[in-house]
Amino acid sequence: MVLLGSVAGVWGAAAQGAPAAASAYLDALARQLQASGQPVLCASFGPWQGVGIAATPEGSAQLGRRGLAALPTETALAALEDALCRREPAVILADLHWERFVLAYAVERTRPLLV
Repeated sequence: MVLLGSVAGVWGAAAQGAPAAASAYLDALARQLQASGQPVLCASFGPWQGVGIAATPEGSAQLGRRGLAALPTETALAALEDALCRREPAVILADLHWERFVLAYAVERTRPLLV
C-alpha cells in the first residue's frame, strides 16, 4: 500500500493545518501497518514543479527563500520508486537546501526535527 502525504505533516506549514494533520495521520498509519507485518509506504512529498504554490514564479521564489525547491515530476517519481525498494514505512521526498531551510525553519524557536 502506498500512502501519499505532504511535508506539511512532517514539519508544519503556514495555512496548511488540515493537510498537515492528514499527512501526520498517514505517516502514523503506515508505521502501525508495517508493525503488523503489512507492506506499506507513506511518502511525504515536498512541492512539485508547476503545481500549487510552485506553479507561479512568485510561489517558487517564496519556496526558495524557505530552502525548498519544487521537484520535477520525473525526479519525484524516481524518488518514489527508490523509496518503494527500501521498504521503510515513511519517507520524505523533497528537494531541500539545508542551510536555507534550517535558517527559515528555526528562526522563531528551537525545532525538535533539527535537534
